[in-house]
Amino acid sequence: QSRSTCHRLREQIKSWITGDLVKDKQPLMDARRRIESDMERFKVCEKETKTKAYSKDGLAAAANNDPETQAKLDAREWLDNCIENLNTQKDALEAELEIARSKKKAGKVSEREKELEHHRERLNWHIEKMELMLRLLDNDNLSYEDIKSIQEDVDYYLQSNQDADFQEDETIYDALRLEELDQDKAGLDLLKQTKKEKELEKERREKEEAEKEEAKKKDEARKADAEKKRKAEEDKRVKDEQRRIQVETERRRQEEEAKRRQLAMDLARRQQQEAMEVAQAAALGALKKAEAKPLAQSPQVVPLPVAAAAQPPPALRDAGHLRATPEPGPLDLAGESKSGQSSQESLSQEGGAAASEGGSRPESRAEGRPGDEADGIMVIDDLKERVEALEASLKTMPDPPPKPLFDEPKVFEKLDDDTLFFIFYFQTGTPQQFLAARQLKKQGWRFHKKYLTWFQRHEEPIETAYDRERGTYRYFDYETGWCQRIKTDFTFEYEFLENEVPLA
Repeated sequence: QSRSTCHRLREQIKSWITGDLVKDKQPLMDARRRIESDMERFKVCEKETKTKAYSKDGLAAAANNDPETQAKLDAREWLDNCIENLNTQKDALEAELEIARSKKKAGKVSEREKELEHHRERLNWHIEKMELMLRLLDNDNLSYEDIKSIQEDVDYYLQSNQDADFQEDETIYDALRLEELDQDKAGLDLLKQTKKEKELEKERREKEEAEKEEAKKKDEARKADAEKKRKAEEDKRVKDEQRRIQVETERRRQEEEAKRRQLAMDLARRQQQEAMEVAQAAALGALKKAEAKPLAQSPQVVPLPVAAAAQPPPALRDAGHLRATPEPGPLDLAGESKSGQSSQESLSQEGGAAASEGGSRPESRAEGRPGDEADGIMVIDDLKERVEALEASLKTMPDPPPKPLFDEPKVFEKLDDDTLFFIFYFQTGTPQQFLAARQLKKQGWRFHKKYLTWFQRHEEPIETAYDRERGTYRYFDYETGWCQRIKTDFTFEYEFLENEVPLA
């Protein structure tokens, strides 16, 4: 086959490979490789055959060839000449055959035609043998010595094959065993090709297995990362929920505590108001009684002793310890007059009872003391002073206590680090500890759950990974020195990092 034919066949196979009509493309690829190999061999052969003997390349090649290579080239040149001579004879024979066929009668074949046809077949047979020998010589399956052994017989055939008394020797090529060598070469080539294909197939399979293993590892790593991320999100969600429940519980507790304080203040305010009403009623009753004394029978009224008048009424003594009561309104004068009338009626009744008793003791009525009237006036003045003092005290009574200072989150923004550390370590389990921890996190501190200590970056980490970082840190020594210290080349593992306290 010529080079152009090989090129055309290779392009056709390439189009089949790139198309979708053929599923199994391995045989096409093997055929393409064989065609390309033949094209390379033909290229080398064509270059060698076209090189002239006395040209620059030919002289350079001849000067560089060793005797064995030169002998091989001579044998090849002889074979090329033989093939060319045989082709020339075949062309002349075919021309004579055409002339003979044009002169023959229809339906008849002359003896000369048969003779020429047989002679052409023998020329083709020799040409095939020569081409096979040339191919075996190029592949080093046939030596130039073997070719030299039949050179005389072939030259005799070329010179005398057209003589009338020529006897052809059909065993010229038997000693070379050309068919066996050609089959061995084909088997060897097939074996080499099969071995190469097996190696390529093995490499392809190994490459596919490596790619599958790599894809499997990447898939497993991706699944592990996704699972780790999911667990981290789940843990964060659980911690957020727990933190929300704690904050809600603390808020409810504070609300209930505020409600209890408010109820206690309301109860104390009501008790104090009731005590004030009782004290006012008692004072007004005593005042009306003193004013009604001249109208009643004076011997029947027993004045209050000074010692007894100096003591405040029981309601005033009981209400003296109450605090944080609101300022009462002004006294109801109409109510006082009414209560005074009722008190006067009761006093008159008492006076009647005293008069009936006085009938049995005339001596005591007769012995009325001249200082009794002055003593009653002193008691009334003392009661008035006490009522005025009570009203003045109600006006200056303090308001309910304000909200504690350290319950305000804004207060913690103004505190320094030592104060925040003190609140965190000595106010455990309180809202103030939570607020101090949040403010420390805002300032760049992070709590280490293994060492129970606050850490802060002193400089940027020198190594960072997905689960840790390493560098120089500042930490707070709360056990030995109550101060901040520097720790170099410290590895902070993220699994010990506290993430429960939010920044906002």
